[in-house]
Amino acid sequence: MTFFCKIKGPAVGDVVANFVERYNGASIRYVNQTSDAVAPVTPDQIPQVPGGIEVQVLRTIAPDTYTATKDGDRGIRELYFNALVAAGEGSLVYIENQYFFDHGIISEIHEAAERGAKVIAVLTSKPDEGSLVGMVEGALEQIANFKEEARLVAGHRNVAILTLGNSRPDPRTSGKIINSETYIHSKNMAVLGRDWAVMTGGSGNIAFTSMWFHSEMNVAFVDIRRIIMWVAQLWSEHLQVSLDKAMGLIAAPEDAFNFFKEQAIRNKAALEKGLMPEGRVYYREGTDFPLRNFDGISLRG
Repeated sequence: MTFFCKIKGPAVGDVVANFVERYNGASIRYVNQTSDAVAPVTPDQIPQVPGGIEVQVLRTIAPDTYTATKDGDRGIRELYFNALVAAGEGSLVYIENQYFFDHGIISEIHEAAERGAKVIAVLTSKPDEGSLVGMVEGALEQIANFKEEARLVAGHRNVAILTLGNSRPDPRTSGKIINSETYIHSKNMAVLGRDWAVMTGGSGNIAFTSMWFHSEMNVAFVDIRRIIMWVAQLWSEHLQVSLDKAMGLIAAPEDAFNFFKEQAIRNKAALEKGLMPEGRVYYREGTDFPLRNFDGISLRG
């Protein structure tokens, strides 16, 4: 799973400006083969899209990386903070992310849960498993999980930390089910209040590396109708329910929270009994997906 977003209008100018800044300021430059890029247009020169919505382009740029952004840019992290600070009783926080170890953001998630917000976080259980990057990031996440806020979030009454799985009939054996974890590569968060909403998605993981040092880009918007529809489409897929059912759950955060938790329990029981689960939601901790076994399955189509 990942997050793709096509944008039109003035925001495109900001994306182009980001590319030009990073291209011209690259640390390894092939001066004999390339020349500096020039922004062909600025945001004020691009017309608004009729019937469009307001979008903000957000970045992470490390300090002292590019001349024009000497102090760096932590816009993605600031958006997470601002959205989570606004969440309280009656609010719903929905997160999908590959990583989960930015100390400040975890702290704000805990504070939102303390105020009564329902937090549903769908995460990869073993991000980048088997790679050097995964080993480093996994070690950082383990270290971060010793932080008090992370422990409180994991066991908080208003927080559900989940992952996703996929199940299908085994073509080799009648009545047998093949189960595997779904790798979550998306990095999005939606915070919905009673009459407002904000959503962001892009390349920024909930990891201090992404929020402070890596060059990342997200978009954010506050169109409540589109946010509800986007989240409902995700939930319809994850929970294997109708779009109308998903939209009904979004309107009732406590019901949604309980629905996710209860399905995760039932799906784990089905997994352990070799039965087809009713949806794709599982608890991140305590769920062991079997190793993939492709023996006897043609991978050539």
